[in-house]
Amino acid sequence: MDVTNGGSAFAHHWETDAGPILTNPSPTYYSSVTVRLNNYGYRYIRVRAENACGYSGWVTRYFDLVYQSGGCGPGGGGIGFAMQYSPNPVAETLTVEIEQDEKAISQSSEYTVSLNDKYGKLVYSNKSTALCHEINMKSLEKGLYRLVVEKDGEQHIAKIYKE
Repeated sequence: MDVTNGGSAFAHHWETDAGPILTNPSPTYYSSVTVRLNNYGYRYIRVRAENACGYSGWVTRYFDLVYQSGGCGPGGGGIGFAMQYSPNPVAETLTVEIEQDEKAISQSSEYTVSLNDKYGKLVYSNKSTALCHEINMKSLEKGLYRLVVEKDGEQHIAKIYKE
């Protein structure tokens, strides 16, 4: 998460339950931090600014951190992948990151990333070798969506909530 320093903040206090903050310990002078994500599930990251007048309120973002281990493909080769997505719930842009099994790295195959609304209607689909996808959900209605990432018959499915 990145926050714009309005000029008056001399420190930012960061907290998260998703893993250790790798940037200097909180408080920090930086308006952005790097977090090593290692605790899966529904997580948060939050920040507040400090200046001569005191502290601002916390700005909190929640996300669902999911790691799904790879399984065996139809050929039984054990080539798998995992996906992570955030934020969830999402207001504008959903980021989907694909992590390949070591055996899959040497192979160039395509992933299909798709998103269906609560009625099963396809609202997004992209087939490519890219390992990071950004899905613009700004114009979609609020509600539940189904995210599917597929490669060689292996599927990973997640529920996405649009704010």
